[in-house]
Amino acid sequence: MTDASLPRPRRRSSVVGRFALSSGVVLVLVCLLGGVMLRQLVAERVRTDVLQSAALATRLAVEPVLAANGVDAPLARPEQAALDRAVGHGLDRGVLHRIKVFNLQLRLVFSDDRRRIGDVSSPGGSLSQALAGETVAEIADVDDAAHRGERDAGLLLEAFVPLHLDGDDRPDGVVELYVPYAQVQTAVERDVRRLALLLVGGLTAVWLMLCAIAWVLSRRLNRELVHSSHLAEHDPLTDLPNRHLWFERFEAVLDQQHPGAHTAVLLLDLDGFKDVNDSLGHGVGDLLLQQVADRLRGVRRAQDTVARLGGDEFGVLLTGLPDDGPSVDAVAARVQAAFDEPFRLVGGTQRIVPSTGIAVLGRDGSDQAELMRRADAAMYSAKRRGGGVAHYEALRDDSRVRLRLLEELRGGIARGELRLHFQPSVRLHDRVVTGAEALVRWQHPTRGLLAPDAFLSVAEGSDLMGLLTAWVLDEAVRECARWRALGQDLCVAVNLSTSSVVDARLPTDVGRALDRHGLPATCLAVEITETSLIDRPDDARAVLGELAARGVNIAIDDFGTGYASLAWLRQLPFNALKVDRAFVSDVTTGGLGVDLVRYTVDLAHAMGKVVVAEGIETPEQYAALLRLGCDHGQGYWISRPLPADDFLAWLPGWYAGDAGLAAAPPRPLVPVGSSPYGRDLPT
Repeated sequence: MTDASLPRPRRRSSVVGRFALSSGVVLVLVCLLGGVMLRQLVAERVRTDVLQSAALATRLAVEPVLAANGVDAPLARPEQAALDRAVGHGLDRGVLHRIKVFNLQLRLVFSDDRRRIGDVSSPGGSLSQALAGETVAEIADVDDAAHRGERDAGLLLEAFVPLHLDGDDRPDGVVELYVPYAQVQTAVERDVRRLALLLVGGLTAVWLMLCAIAWVLSRRLNRELVHSSHLAEHDPLTDLPNRHLWFERFEAVLDQQHPGAHTAVLLLDLDGFKDVNDSLGHGVGDLLLQQVADRLRGVRRAQDTVARLGGDEFGVLLTGLPDDGPSVDAVAARVQAAFDEPFRLVGGTQRIVPSTGIAVLGRDGSDQAELMRRADAAMYSAKRRGGGVAHYEALRDDSRVRLRLLEELRGGIARGELRLHFQPSVRLHDRVVTGAEALVRWQHPTRGLLAPDAFLSVAEGSDLMGLLTAWVLDEAVRECARWRALGQDLCVAVNLSTSSVVDARLPTDVGRALDRHGLPATCLAVEITETSLIDRPDDARAVLGELAARGVNIAIDDFGTGYASLAWLRQLPFNALKVDRAFVSDVTTGGLGVDLVRYTVDLAHAMGKVVVAEGIETPEQYAALLRLGCDHGQGYWISRPLPADDFLAWLPGWYAGDAGLAAAPPRPLVPVGSSPYGRDLPT
């Protein structure tokens, strides 16, 4: 399943089409209705103009002629001739077809058709409205008996105008004018068509513009919906599918699982990413995550899903793995190989190693939640081993072994099977033994003497770590007190686990052990690693501050392998920096170790601290460290860790008798005031 298979928002072209169709129908209806209304408005306007012209003709041409004699009886010939002359121009030009004058009794007293003079019209209709004082116009009904003589005249408009001869408001009669209407109607139709075309054109232009706006807005909205949908399902930093889409695809895979095809989950966590973020900044951390995402895209198969699940955790969902195809291990190896090359960051490169946990559907779990939990457990198992790949199936076997070993260790502590070995620490410039580091061993009843690597990781994170630390601390303090009682003014150092460093009860336990065995606090040192302080730095500083206030020495162990900054170190109450053996091994070859040791020495001395080099295995390394300014050292060339009695037996025979140091005679034991941590020892 790839990103291309993502469900996309439905195309919105159908919405635009529906808008265009519905608005087009409305447009047609508006145009039709507008045309009808426009026709009526134009026709009404023409009729109004005709009425005004008829009223004006009556006032100017008819009423002056009739005012002298009135209209009580048909007009005499002189009045008829005078009226013919008054309206003859209109009749001759064709703007007036016929004129009739009625008195109040509706008798026709004048007409250009002399045959009709004397006729009496029936009351009602437009004629009665005019007698009531209203000017009226209507299309002549040629089928009416009164208009049969005008059938050949074409379409006519009848105008009825009240006749006022006495100057008052009461009509004295009615003037009926017949106006040819065919040409007027043609002009009206022409004007209506022009106006209708303008209306249709304007509305069509508006409709097209609205459709274009709707199309543009629809496309923009569609893009926004696609973008919003993408953001809802993808990590904004890496553009990989996010946790939501990961589980959605996971569920789809479970629903569509085919026989013979395997599904597996790979969970990756970037070891040391938090240190990169803290030391180089979140901007560099984001750049690293983007490069990791690009590399994972480059090694995935087409049907696989790579997702960022949060922080520095990534997931790879492997689907459709056939029995005869590439195995889960082959894909996991390809993923791991993507991290072989260092990542290019601001100011240089950085190597990042992922811890990868694998869980296979069916073998390790049958549903999504179970498979994710077990892949997560396998990933943390790989992280505890320092990176690489771990299968949950192997973890189940390993868990049984670890549980059995944990119970054996619990019994071994109760039976007194733990032992302490001591590795001497020597002041380099005069080769004086100044103390020893206490290292725990387990005398297993069947497996023999076990080094810490075989059981400390089992104890860490369980309730046994507190018991083990308490035993080591008490035994080391007791042994150092015994040395001092024998006249050996030495110090002893005890390593603290991550859980012990943040245990608020530790200072009280240390104080009780010192008081119980009568050992001064300055004769005890606790060694901590940089990485043990990362998770809970505030709690660690509080515990170390209380130990330092009691007079206990504090040493930063394996310095150079973590990510401690100068500002961070200045907040800790430590006395010594211990350079890791990985850098000591390079001091005779001119490699990076030389620069790191020189930097550590300069840094520590500038802060008033001492430097202890670990892992000295040759006299050349001893001499090189001495030249670089290291204060103290320990390693196999000086002595391997020894049981307490063997350590006391070794002390008198120690001398630095090698090629570069042959001139040095055997030295006395520790003089008064000698300490590997820059403090005076009590006598």
